[in-house]
Amino acid sequence: VLNIPNNPTGAVINEVQLKTILKWAEEQDFYVLCDEVYHELELIKGVVPPYGRSLSKKAISVGSMSKAYGLSGLRLGWIVGPKEIVQKCWEGKDYTTISNTPLSDFLATLFLLLPNYS
Repeated sequence: VLNIPNNPTGAVINEVQLKTILKWAEEQDFYVLCDEVYHELELIKGVVPPYGRSLSKKAISVGSMSKAYGLSGLRLGWIVGPKEIVQKCWEGKDYTTISNTPLSDFLATLFLLLPNYS
């Protein structure tokens, strides 16, 4: 599991380091879970590494509206990875929460459509 950026230190892995880890995962045939809920914070000016999944099929990227976007009450997030793993996550989610509230969906959509969102 990689926290990008790290929680609690705030350390940011650079792109070369991330690619090195993901190349190793490809060579050794294992997945790297990239916890990217703080990804958009840009803790170091101008340094935001690429999403793990954009670099390797052995990366599983997870994100959330709660941390970097300050919308913790919405409890909305995402996972990007191999279809079979994402499907298993959906199956597990169905046991904990059936669906999001319409208000949460609306607020998240509204936020993501804001003109100054980047």
